[in-house]
Amino acid sequence: EMMLDPSDNRELAVILMLNAGLRIGEACALKWEDVENGRIDVHGTMHSDGKLAPTKTPAGKRAIPISGSLQATLDSAPRHSEWVCGNKLGKPLTPHAADLWWMRKREKCGMPGWTLHQFRHQFATNLAASNVHPKVMQKLLGHTTPVLSLQVYTHVHADQGAEAINLMDGLKQAKPALKEAV
Repeated sequence: EMMLDPSDNRELAVILMLNAGLRIGEACALKWEDVENGRIDVHGTMHSDGKLAPTKTPAGKRAIPISGSLQATLDSAPRHSEWVCGNKLGKPLTPHAADLWWMRKREKCGMPGWTLHQFRHQFATNLAASNVHPKVMQKLLGHTTPVLSLQVYTHVHADQGAEAINLMDGLKQAKPALKEAV
């Protein structure tokens, strides 16, 4: 398991991607004022050149509830500036800098070939594995339709097919509940 340090602004960005489903540009654009009242308010994104822009789509502007563990992590993160993923000089992390860092680090983490965006896919896959309703996934990911959340962002693991079949065995053995005619 990869251990992430919230005092490192790049690792904090990964924590946000894994625990809130943010895109790297959305994590980089977050200000501390956007993290209040138990939620993350996503207003925009940061391009690789460090310029702020609106969210990718209108659906991308959203409020994401913060879990207790993510709140504790954010509470422990240093506040060098107004930027959640800011550095010690008060500058925001840029997606380009995060990508360069990750390309150097991913082999050591046992994740060769992984891009930062795959952490967002992992978030969606974890939601699906936890039986989160597709419309909820859509809202959390900021997608315009649940189809995108399911078809593109969730991934099925090989052992899930066997688990599904085993569930069916359990259902076949249960006696159906029949309602009596009134």
